[in-house]
Amino acid sequence: MRRRLIAALAFAVAACGRPELVSHPDPATIDRFGALSVLSTTPAGLKADARPLRVRASTDRIRCERFVDGGSISFITFERKGDKQAYGVYALWREKNPMSVDRPLAGNPIAWEALDAAAALARLLAQAGLPRRDAADALDRARGDWFGAGARVFMVVRQSLAPKIVPDAAPPAGVLLVVVELDR
Repeated sequence: MRRRLIAALAFAVAACGRPELVSHPDPATIDRFGALSVLSTTPAGLKADARPLRVRASTDRIRCERFVDGGSISFITFERKGDKQAYGVYALWREKNPMSVDRPLAGNPIAWEALDAAAALARLLAQAGLPRRDAADALDRARGDWFGAGARVFMVVRQSLAPKIVPDAAPPAGVLLVVVELDR
């Protein structure tokens, strides 16, 4: 129900010249924020859509894997329960694929001390070549959903790899962000 409400709202906003909602079968949606394309899905959605990425989670670990060559894919694991929250910053590349890490609240994640999770994601998006304005716009619109209660993985995919991740959609305008909802 919540996904449909968000999709309907995104469609209404798109009609007003805001982020464009690209048609995509459930359980994934692709939204656009300037040069940022956002694929929102679940671990089962990645598998069902035959995407070349996998994310699996247990009560204490998160495992990320990619099945495409070329460049690294940076990712952030994020978790919030009540007033506790934590995140970790990692990358899939060469021999670091697949990568299994502690869930942020269950272990000792690698994080940037001076940055909260949203600022860390903005930094990764900028490092991938996204204009800061587009990153700020996306984070402002999605902050409540992305950094609310639950656990998520944010995978930052550079433009050169994006068509391999979303070959069934219009080509991403720039950076692709894959938001994988683990639990709420």
